[in-house]
Amino acid sequence: SGPEWVDDTTVTQCKSCGFVFSFIIRKHHCRMCGHVFCRYCAAETWPLPKFEYLSPVRVCRKCARL
Repeated sequence: SGPEWVDDTTVTQCKSCGFVFSFIIRKHHCRMCGHVFCRYCAAETWPLPKFEYLSPVRVCRKCARL
């Protein structure tokens, strides 16, 4: 199983860039760290076999650099 996800109902802006979420700017969880980002800051996709994601899934920029 993957990381514990941050409750997105409590998040109002992207953890990385600070963009305020809206109907147009949607929330996306990084499948590696569980934090909430905008689509620009969580744009990369990677398979994460250690979390049983064999197909590529969304990851944030910081996790993509790990």
